[in-house]
Amino acid sequence: MLARWQTFKSTGTLPPGELPQIDPLVLASWQRCVDYFERGIPGVARRAYRHRWYEQNTDADLITLTVPYLEDICQISPHGLIFLTDERGEVLAIEGDLTAFHEFDMQIGERWGEMHAGTNAVGLALTSAMPVQVVGAEHYLSIFHAYGGSAAPIHNEQGDIVGCIAILTHTNDANPSQLAAVMAAARAITTQLQSTRILEQANHRFTQMDNILESMNDGMIAWDMNGTVHHVNNMACQILGTKRAAILGHAVAGILNLSPDIQTTIVQQGTLSDAETAFNIEDRIVRCTLSIRPIADGTGEIVGGLAMLRPLSHLRSLVNQQVGAHTALTFEDFHFESAEMRRVLRQAEKAARGSLPVLLIGEDGVGKSAIAQAIHNASPRANKPFIVVNCRMIPGEMIVSELLGIERHDGSPGRPSKFELADGGTLLIDQIDQMSLEGQGIVLQIMNSRHVVRLHAERATPINVRIVATSATDLEELVEAESFLPQLYYLFNVFKLHVPSLRQRPQDVHPLLRRLLLRHHVNGVPYDYETEVVDALRRYPFPGNVRELESVIERAVVHSDDGVIRVVDLPDVVRTRQSLRPKVPIPQPTLTLEEAEREAILRAGWAHNGSATKMAHALGINRSTLWRKMKQFGLSVQDFK
Repeated sequence: MLARWQTFKSTGTLPPGELPQIDPLVLASWQRCVDYFERGIPGVARRAYRHRWYEQNTDADLITLTVPYLEDICQISPHGLIFLTDERGEVLAIEGDLTAFHEFDMQIGERWGEMHAGTNAVGLALTSAMPVQVVGAEHYLSIFHAYGGSAAPIHNEQGDIVGCIAILTHTNDANPSQLAAVMAAARAITTQLQSTRILEQANHRFTQMDNILESMNDGMIAWDMNGTVHHVNNMACQILGTKRAAILGHAVAGILNLSPDIQTTIVQQGTLSDAETAFNIEDRIVRCTLSIRPIADGTGEIVGGLAMLRPLSHLRSLVNQQVGAHTALTFEDFHFESAEMRRVLRQAEKAARGSLPVLLIGEDGVGKSAIAQAIHNASPRANKPFIVVNCRMIPGEMIVSELLGIERHDGSPGRPSKFELADGGTLLIDQIDQMSLEGQGIVLQIMNSRHVVRLHAERATPINVRIVATSATDLEELVEAESFLPQLYYLFNVFKLHVPSLRQRPQDVHPLLRRLLLRHHVNGVPYDYETEVVDALRRYPFPGNVRELESVIERAVVHSDDGVIRVVDLPDVVRTRQSLRPKVPIPQPTLTLEEAEREAILRAGWAHNGSATKMAHALGINRSTLWRKMKQFGLSVQDFK
C-alpha cells in the first residue's frame, strides 16, 4: 500500500493495474486531497490536521449521550483513542490513553475533516455517510501512516449526520472488531437520539395541546367511559363559577345537573351541537350553549366524551361582530335650524337612495359618523351590516389585514376582511385621510373589482358593499400634496358633502342643547336650562364642535344640583367666551421679506382653519405656490387644525 501511495504522491495517479487493489473511497479521497493540499485551488484553505477550532459548541446533549459509549469502547480497545466529533469533524469529547498518542496532543476543537487532516476515517465517514476503516498508508498525510482509524456517522431522526464516533490506534493494533464497535455504538446513539426526539415531540405536543385548551374561549370538559371527568380547562371553571378541584374526578352528570335528554345523548354516545341549555350549579343558573362529542381511540372505539360550553353573552357578541355595529340614528333624529345643515341632510337623504360612494368632509366632532349611520338606515341596506374601519385607530402595518382579511395558512386561523363582514351592507371608512397609500390602493382595487382576495388566499371573493368615508381634510388638498391617490379621490368626489362646523351655524346650538338634555333626568323629568345658557353657548366658537358641546353639557349636568343648567355650571372657557384656537401673534415692528411671507401664511392659516384653497385665495397666489412656500417654512395645514 505504501508503494501505491508513493506512486500517487509523485504522479497524481495510479497505473490501471493498481486501481482494483485500492478502496475506491480512499482513491477518491486522495484525489480531493490533491486539491486541498497540493494545488491550492482558490477558495479551499490549506489547513494542517493540528488546526484547532475553538468555538462554543451547541452539542451538549450529543456529548452527554455519547460519553458512556466512548467509555464502553475503551474497555474493548484499551490501546486506542476513542473520540466524538460533530458533523464538521470537530472533536467534542475524547476518551482513552492520551499518553500513548502524545505525539498527536489531541485536544477538544481539532478538526478531522478531509480539508484539515486529509484522508482519514472521520473525514471519509462524514463524506460517504458510511462506516469506514482507514489504516496505514491509506492516509493521505504521511504523519498518519503509523496509525489506523475506524469511524461511523451518527444520524438524527431526519437522517442527517450530526456527528461521528471514531477509534484511533497504532497500525499493529487495528482490526475489524474496532469498526464493528463504532458501528454498534453509532447505531445505538442514533436510536437513542431518535427516541429522545420522539419523546420531546410528544411532550411538546402535549404541552401545546394543554396550552391550546387553556387559551380557548370555550369551556371544555372531558370524561372517560364511566362518565368521570378527567380534564377541564380554566374557561369551563369560569363559566360554571366553580374550582377545578370540584369538577375533576366527579361524575359529569352530577356536576352539570344535566337534563334527561342530554344524559341520554351521553349514554348513547351521541352528538349535540350548540344546544342552548341552562345548568343549575350550586343554586345558580348558568345559561350557555352546549356541544357534545364522543371521544374515540386510534381503533375507533369510544373511550369517553367531550363537552364544549359557550356563554350566551359570548355568542351574542360574536353575532354583533358579524352583523355589524348598532346603527340607531336616522334622519328624523337630527334637529337643526340652520340652512347649512338642512342642505347637508337633504343631500345625504338623496345619497342614501343610491349605491354610490359618499364622502363626508368636516372638522372633527361635527357628526360625520352620525350622518353616515343615518345614510345607512335610510338606504335599502338598512337591515344589513354596518361595519366601521377607523383609520386613525388601526396601526399602518395592520390596515392591510383589516381590509383584505387572512386566509387560513400554515395552521394559523383565518380572519374575514372588513369588506366581507360588511357584505350586503355599508362600510364606513372613518378618517380616510389618515389611511396609508397602501391601504388606499387596496380600497381602490376592491371598489373597482368588487372582489376581495384575502392574504394567502388563491381565490377572490365577490362583495357587495356601499362605502361611506369621512375626512377632516379636503382630499383634493391631499391629492396635491401627493398623500392621497387621485383615482380614489375621483371615486369619492361624485357624492361629496361638506359638514359645516358648529361655529359656522350657532343657531343649531339651541336644538342640540334640547336634544342632549333629553338624555338626563331628575326624578323622571328632563333637565331644564336658563336662557342665558343658550346665549353663552352661542358665543363660544366650539373648536371641538358637537362632540365638545356634548362634553360641556355632561359637565354642566354634573355640576347642577336641582336639574336646571345655569351659566355658572358651564366651564370657565365657555362662560368667558375664550377660544381654544391659537391667537394670531402680534407682528414685529420690522420684518424681513421672508419673515413677512411666513407671517402672512400663518395669518391666512389661522383665519381659514388650514384650508389651502381659501388660504391661497386670501394671499392672492395659486395653491402650488402656497404648498412650495409652506414646505420652505416647515409648515403644514395640520398646524392650523
